[in-house]
Amino acid sequence: MQSNCRTPAALARFIYTIVIYAIRIIQCIKIGLNIGSKYWNKKEFLNSIKFSLALLTAILAYVWQQQSNNSVQSSLFPAWLVFAIISTTFSSVWDFKFSWDILHTHSKNYMLRN
Repeated sequence: MQSNCRTPAALARFIYTIVIYAIRIIQCIKIGLNIGSKYWNKKEFLNSIKFSLALLTAILAYVWQQQSNNSVQSSLFPAWLVFAIISTTFSSVWDFKFSWDILHTHSKNYMLRN
């Protein structure tokens, strides 16, 4: 019986995920560089880091699942777990603060949109 993680559909999902994250990383970098100097201090740079962490997490998950013994004792599992936690936390904070415009501490309507 073949694992669902080793099917052509799983490979197609992985490639699709990688392409989407790569496109978003390139878009963020391009927007940041078009803005001008001090790109490293801009929101777009942090957004590119968010997508880079998600990309690395997806790669680690796929490679770990492709191993013959994809158990928690695998050497890739701790790396995947750490990056998954970091990526999820970073993305969640990003969404609350920038995407949804919540968590602005100096807002006149704290915890609400302006």
